[in-house]
Amino acid sequence: MSAIRLLVLGAVRRRGRAHGYQMRNDLEHWGAHAWSSAEPGSIYHALEQMAR
Repeated sequence: MSAIRLLVLGAVRRRGRAHGYQMRNDLEHWGAHAWSSAEPGSIYHALEQMAR
């Protein structure tokens, strides 16, 4: 599992149902952008893959 998927999974666990925009804000608040490639497209892609 990729780092982005793990970060998104953590955001889902913390927040429950949320939009990708809210998750992106959570990741930025956690400082994930400093050490990962948490771009909006990768966050939405991870959400889509995890929903399957």
